[in-house]
Amino acid sequence: MEESNTRQVTLFARFTSAVSWAADSIIPEECRLTEHETLRFRVLAVVLLSMMVLLCLLYVGLAQLVPLSAAGAELADHLLTILGAGTFLTLLAFKVFKSRLLAANLFGVILWCAFFQAASFTGGIATPTLSLFILLPVFLGVTAGTRAGLYWTVAVCATWLLLLLLDRSGYEFSQIIVPGNYNVALTISLSMSCFLVVMTVVQYEFMNHMLRSGLARERANFEYLARHDQLTGLPNRRSFIQHWEMALSRARRSETRVAILFLDLDKFKIVNDRLGHGAGDYLLQEMGLRLQDLLRSTDFVARWGGDEFAMIVENIASDADLDSVASKLVETIRQPMLVHGEQVAVGVSIGAAVYPDQSEDGAELERLADEAMYSAKHSASNYILCSG
Repeated sequence: MEESNTRQVTLFARFTSAVSWAADSIIPEECRLTEHETLRFRVLAVVLLSMMVLLCLLYVGLAQLVPLSAAGAELADHLLTILGAGTFLTLLAFKVFKSRLLAANLFGVILWCAFFQAASFTGGIATPTLSLFILLPVFLGVTAGTRAGLYWTVAVCATWLLLLLLDRSGYEFSQIIVPGNYNVALTISLSMSCFLVVMTVVQYEFMNHMLRSGLARERANFEYLARHDQLTGLPNRRSFIQHWEMALSRARRSETRVAILFLDLDKFKIVNDRLGHGAGDYLLQEMGLRLQDLLRSTDFVARWGGDEFAMIVENIASDADLDSVASKLVETIRQPMLVHGEQVAVGVSIGAAVYPDQSEDGAELERLADEAMYSAKHSASNYILCSG
């Protein structure tokens, strides 16, 4: 039993995937303005194609399922022809006019006409096809929007009320379904309603899932852009300040030392002016990669702005450890690189300040490290540790 259920679910999933693929292929490119609009077009196309498949199955198998009378066979052929031609006409209008609202409402009118005719010939308010009218507000609400769904809900309720009033007034509807076939006709009607409602709801759920996924991706992208430098991919100044505050908090709790370093590239303006801004951008990107390669898991580096970078080095045992880090930075940045076919090399000036040696205030340590960097830039040294 479990294997049988699994097989049925798999077959339904494959059918849904096949219909979805076919629906995507008929959506005009001009209609793919936004992801939301594309998905609504997709739901419309899927339901139309599902209706075509269902009508073909009914056309082939109806006579085997229900032994129809001559009048019943004539009505069934008539309705299937109307629905088939109407579905094809709607797909054509969808393709030619590229209007989702026009196609959806046209299909709604065709369905209403077919269902009302079926109700008129199969018992009026007692017709087994009464449940089919549920398709109209469900389908139009998903494909044409909430307002259209509400309008068609009113139209369906008005139709039911009209059938009821006609029945109460003594109007005699035709009943071409023989009593022995009524339950079979009711089962077919309910199955058809269930199938198309499920197909619509599945696509609607897929649409919501895709929209939620898209919003999540956009939100993650916005958050990334807000916290990272677009050129180098390094964290930006805002991220650095937040991380610096957290690093100071950790150092206070663990009573360890943490250093803030500011780095300014030497001769960057010369390269930028001589080879162009593209070369300058490439150089900054390469420097960002080099700095990332030097990081330990507890270190943090960011682009501060222009040709300046900032770094946080935690758990410093001694000034000698910080001197070693600075030496590696100087040596790494000095390595020549090929830019626009020309080998260039730049230097770096580094200023540093250590918590709690120079200060216990984060803003004050930033100021001291910045001053030390500018002192290094105007001296013979590449690196200066602020003395407090």
